[in-house]
Amino acid sequence: MEITEFHFFFFCCVFTLFSRNDGLPVSAGPVTRFSLPGGNVVLPCRPASPLSHDLVLEWLRVDVLPSLTLFVLRDGEELKQDKDDRYVGRTALTDGYSLRLLDVQSQDNGTYSCVFWRGTQRQHQESVSLIVARVSEVNISTSKMPSNELLVVCESCDWYPPPQVFLLDSTRKDLHALTKRSTGRDGLVSFSATLDLNKATLTGNRTVICRVEIPEMNLVRESQIDVGEHILRKTKPKKGSGASEDYLLELFGSVETSAGEMEDNKTSEGKAEAREVFPSDEPLPRVHADIMNVETTGTIQTVRVNRLSKTGVEASEELADRDLTEMEKYKEDILFVGKQRGVHPALIAAIISRQSQAGTSLSQTGYGTFDHDCFGLMQINKLYHNLDERTGPFSREHLDQGAAYLRLLIDTMRKNTGWTAEQNLKGAVACYIAGPEKVIGLKYDEVDSVTPNNDFANDVIARAQWYAKNHFKMS
Repeated sequence: MEITEFHFFFFCCVFTLFSRNDGLPVSAGPVTRFSLPGGNVVLPCRPASPLSHDLVLEWLRVDVLPSLTLFVLRDGEELKQDKDDRYVGRTALTDGYSLRLLDVQSQDNGTYSCVFWRGTQRQHQESVSLIVARVSEVNISTSKMPSNELLVVCESCDWYPPPQVFLLDSTRKDLHALTKRSTGRDGLVSFSATLDLNKATLTGNRTVICRVEIPEMNLVRESQIDVGEHILRKTKPKKGSGASEDYLLELFGSVETSAGEMEDNKTSEGKAEAREVFPSDEPLPRVHADIMNVETTGTIQTVRVNRLSKTGVEASEELADRDLTEMEKYKEDILFVGKQRGVHPALIAAIISRQSQAGTSLSQTGYGTFDHDCFGLMQINKLYHNLDERTGPFSREHLDQGAAYLRLLIDTMRKNTGWTAEQNLKGAVACYIAGPEKVIGLKYDEVDSVTPNNDFANDVIARAQWYAKNHFKMS
């Protein structure tokens, strides 16, 4: 199983300067500039003393072989014949010899030099390292563990350079959250910061702020949740329980997210709200989407992995049917959790089928056979979510955690797109495996372009439609 969520969802980028030192003036070492994709950045070139006007100025990218030409200035005019196609329309001189690079792209990460030539002899050279940062949405939510721990969890994925993460109260006091980080093969960093509210002392109001920052860029993103009050709601004694009173502890919260970026980029603000109610006698409102009306092409690449002769929807249905006998073992829990979270139980069953083949592909520890970071029937990634392995990989608590996350993704899609309810449902399924930061912003017909085998959402929807017709109907 592949999952990026939250993804984190998160290496070391090495920038090597290839240049000769002929004893001519060369800057002592490269300075560093940062940018975000889509922004503009100025690469400085400021010789300490005036240079002759008969020199030729050349801007090069020098961490690749052969080096790439960005800009050449001779006799006051730009020479374009040697300009690399990747920089056409994206460069201009500013402040003397400095270079403004427009519409920065991730592949622009590297080391650049301004070189002054007289004939074939270098007269002066300065270098600058450009780091193109990656940032993502910061998600903060609440979670209740089977041991009655009330947790605030802040998580995100795909950051570079590695950020600093803090959970703060409303007075900006550090609450010293437990933070886990992981680095993916592409160098991007994912993190999860967890705070046990039962042990935390909050000052001010009941707000917890997740602050993520890259200090060298002066870039900060924050997300906050108002945990409100712990409400003790008295309920009627359960017959035969032997207790005079039962209490249900609920935690309600609303989430607000904002982002402030660097001076040279536009400042953007985004707001999202999430409300999570822990399982109780009152189920969440049902998701207003008809699973049977969601468009799907079924599985494509997964057919090869499972050696099927069929393709598309028929192949997805065959895979769902293969898992039905095992799936029946968990039917009661799937139906219960689906009702409590307002999520169609067939969709939960379909994710279990795709992710763990109804548990048959799990190791003895409950983790995936091929992905040792993913746990249980719904293959929840321990790097991005707080797991309580004591409940077991097949438990109702495990299913509830996966269903709660899926419900949060459905609500997130609804608030961030102009799609129909059915389209948002399919988008949320893609988010489950790829992370919302990779799905939101795509066109509807592109949601599977970021999922494993490019068919996860379509395959899961097709399986869900089959399960909805076979034993997993919404009550």
